[in-house]
Amino acid sequence: MKILELDGVSCVYGRGTPFEIAALENVSVGFEKGRVTGVIGHTGSGKSTLVQMLNGLLRPTAGRVLLDGKDIWEKPREIGKVRFRVGLVMQYPEYQLFDTTVRADISYGPRNMGLSQTEIAERVAEACRFVGLPEELMERSPMELSGGQKRRAAIAGVIAMRPEILVLDEPAAGLDPRGKTEIFDGLLSYCRAYGATAILVSHSMEDMAKYCDDIVLMKGARVLRTGTVAEIFSEPALLEDAGLSMPAVFTIAETLRRAGMPLSGELYTVSGVARAIAQAFKS
Repeated sequence: MKILELDGVSCVYGRGTPFEIAALENVSVGFEKGRVTGVIGHTGSGKSTLVQMLNGLLRPTAGRVLLDGKDIWEKPREIGKVRFRVGLVMQYPEYQLFDTTVRADISYGPRNMGLSQTEIAERVAEACRFVGLPEELMERSPMELSGGQKRRAAIAGVIAMRPEILVLDEPAAGLDPRGKTEIFDGLLSYCRAYGATAILVSHSMEDMAKYCDDIVLMKGARVLRTGTVAEIFSEPALLEDAGLSMPAVFTIAETLRRAGMPLSGELYTVSGVARAIAQAFKS
């Protein structure tokens, strides 16, 4: 079941000026409830504009954004209610942090929901556990945090509202491999715990192949193709047409195949290639 959809959505920046540019053109795509969908595409393909449409941060020039089948802009004054249900973490988390302490910043969303202090404290603590943010940072200014810590705090602030849908633009950009794994593992743990839907934007094909169920592939302000991870990553030429590359491990697998090793199966993730190699030796 599709919980969130774009129906014929277009977005034009600088409309009526010499600088007019179409960021999205007649995009129709849906996101399945309880699944993790990756949105991929070359720089300028419209990814960030698309995700900012999903919780009403941007309003379409044309078309509709549907949450549970209802246009989120049907009652513009109630768009805030949509943002409690669809949580958005933007690409640069430092722009989302503003309060005097990390604890106050993460508490901001739950406070606006009218929750009790006890419930707010519980949600903040839980959100910090999901993203791996230690207690000793909670009374510090968000501006004192490292880039990775700011990313975790921004994500925690959204998770603390317990949204049904998490939308994250480059959630692990700039993090080391360990930090990246911790962030994604925490996000998936949250989704499993609450049956939430996740929509991720990333330039890392490795991350998309590893963590997502479905893929939306964009090119030139339009959706080029949608499908499962297996369907999209089984067509290297499709990704090349969109200006993208297969995950690096695929190149390794192809080199081994050309050298005579009979590999088959999921050759776009490390675990898949490892299984294929083990099976080849076993055979």
